[in-house]
Amino acid sequence: QDLPATTFAEPERDDLVLAVSHTWAYSGHPDPTGQKMEPLAELVERACSAHQPVGKTLLFCDFLSVSQRPFRSGQADRTAEQERDFAKALRAFPQVYLQADAVLHMDYTVAPITDDRRPYFVPLANLEEEGLVLASAGSFVFVAKVPRVNESAIELFDIVESIGGLRISSVQDIRDAKARLLQSRETGQATSFWSCACTCQDLAQVRMLRCPFGNYSDVPAGDRGWVYLERFASMVKGAMVPEDQVENIAFCSSAATMKEIVEGATRLREAARGGHRRLTQALQ
Repeated sequence: QDLPATTFAEPERDDLVLAVSHTWAYSGHPDPTGQKMEPLAELVERACSAHQPVGKTLLFCDFLSVSQRPFRSGQADRTAEQERDFAKALRAFPQVYLQADAVLHMDYTVAPITDDRRPYFVPLANLEEEGLVLASAGSFVFVAKVPRVNESAIELFDIVESIGGLRISSVQDIRDAKARLLQSRETGQATSFWSCACTCQDLAQVRMLRCPFGNYSDVPAGDRGWVYLERFASMVKGAMVPEDQVENIAFCSSAATMKEIVEGATRLREAARGGHRRLTQALQ
């Protein structure tokens, strides 16, 4: 939504449409330092060389082609219309990757940014700032939204690691911490959940982790659900074209990924020749 309208175009008959399949290094940004740019450019060049488009070359990349949530403080939230468009785009993803002229499969791990997850401390009261929204994701709690005027040290995507030295794994843990702190102040004694862990003053200290672009993940591409769906789309399309054309509808940064797609397409093609029942079994 921050890109100029001239960045986008609807495909025409002579255009080459390429869809990018890749992983997100961080929950809020796929590649903050642009480490994927060079390998992506190489895949685009290979696809253009193979297809020799007469018209334009258009690239679909989820981060650039679909409205995103803010990934740094000060950016505006998606509008209601953009939220609806985002939901439509998610539903259309399988068709995008199936109908594109070719898919660029990037099996590339982005290295963490410098100073990622740097710890800092804030008072527990800072988590109560108006406009600050916390959310759980798996076994950690992160800052999902910050106030427009943010006067604290807390930034978007930062992780609440611990309070009073005790690890936080849910928003409920934070509520419990506030309740225990209030009770400790009233009685002068720690209660069982937080007992012997810290003094009343320590309990009010929150250890945060600075995560400018969200939580980092180095889960391999092949182990991520969306990426497998995109590879499966290439397998399906590969099964529908002549065997010697599979390498023109999927361009991979990894020989292992290309092998996986070719073998998957071969299995589906052979199963389809065996009839509906055999194809169903292959898909199961």
